[in-house]
Amino acid sequence: MFFLLLITLLTIALLTNWYGLGGFSLKTDFPEYPLTLPYYSVIGEDEQEFGTLEQDGFGSENPPTDEEAVLIAQEYLEFHDLLPEDAVFEYVEMNVVTMSSEEGKVLKETPTSVSVSYGREINGLPVVGPADTLWVEIAKNNEVVFCFKRWRNLSQFGEVNITSPEEAYDKLLDGKVLGKHFRIEPFEIYNISLGYYSYIELESQEFYKPVWIFYGKPDGRRYYAVEACE
Repeated sequence: MFFLLLITLLTIALLTNWYGLGGFSLKTDFPEYPLTLPYYSVIGEDEQEFGTLEQDGFGSENPPTDEEAVLIAQEYLEFHDLLPEDAVFEYVEMNVVTMSSEEGKVLKETPTSVSVSYGREINGLPVVGPADTLWVEIAKNNEVVFCFKRWRNLSQFGEVNITSPEEAYDKLLDGKVLGKHFRIEPFEIYNISLGYYSYIELESQEFYKPVWIFYGKPDGRRYYAVEACE
């Protein structure tokens, strides 16, 4: 009897560590939500790639500021008709090459490029997941050296009933997140939002259906999404 109890407790501990059961903590209230939302069928995909990410010749002593990089990227995308109407700016990030000593002390950091990334919104709701993505890489002389776009073409298909955020939170605690995660790492949740999820191109996705998204902080780039449909 004692041995069986010990095995049960070890199993619970393992599941807690593996799936993050109970490891999340809410720092926000559950939001109000609509009873229904539209969902969309995938009718095509726009994928384009320009330039190269090879770093030969990259580097700049005077990289653009975040504001300058965003303007450079936006002008490039608009000039080449690559900026979708439902695209939204996500973040700008400086990429550097670090030179360190044998002891691990940082001796020098050289900027190589600046990345400007865009996400997507559908009727004001965020789209998360890896499929819909658009980013621009800016290197020396403030030149765009690379641009990648993958954007799904959608058509509204119907309406679905929405489950409560409380039910979604229970799914999160049970490890029922979208996408293939080897390990779920709990975090403090500072925002809960309805949205949509886009799978990677290697996975078949016929529809974009509503999801509940649980965000960490500070930049919203850490999240888990669970189904929001009945």
